[in-house]
Amino acid sequence: MFCDGSKAGTPESDRFKSENDLIRQVYINRRHNIERVTSLRLDELDFKILRILVANGRATFKGIAEEVGSDEKTTARRVAKLVNAGVIRRFVAEIDWSKLGVACIAYIGTRTSPDVSFRRRLFEAFERQPRVIRADATVGADEYVLLTMDKDIASLRENVIEPLEPLTAGISSSIVSKTIKQANYGQLLGLVKSQFVR
Repeated sequence: MFCDGSKAGTPESDRFKSENDLIRQVYINRRHNIERVTSLRLDELDFKILRILVANGRATFKGIAEEVGSDEKTTARRVAKLVNAGVIRRFVAEIDWSKLGVACIAYIGTRTSPDVSFRRRLFEAFERQPRVIRADATVGADEYVLLTMDKDIASLRENVIEPLEPLTAGISSSIVSKTIKQANYGQLLGLVKSQFVR
């Protein structure tokens, strides 16, 4: 008998084992990523460059070099190293979607039945629907959490929530009413530098 009261060989025990395997894999992946970053031996200059780029992805090598007190050639080499190591994945524009009529942001949680075919159809629905910006498998109340965006709540319900309902064993939504804190990756870099990377 497991700590949750389920017996070995039952669907409940299989689910318990599956969830524990998933938690273990998340831990292993996180540990692997930390060890990979640590093996890069990032120094103060690397972190200065990263802070500039997370604030302004269009910063030039010349501008970065002047700001960090280095030369352009060294800066270019450091950025190339960070790109090749996978620390910098891409340089993207940050769009204010409200200016384009996208006024509704919501997080949607879903759960699936044991039927593999339903899960496959659910994943395909995630991929097809442009309003689903991101889908993550999670350990917790929901199996999957989606970041979704649309023009308004009515459109979100019609185009995302209602089509997903037949494919899930449960669905919930949380509409963002106000952003309390914007993404601050410079702040996170400070934490990584001080505590995660030795």
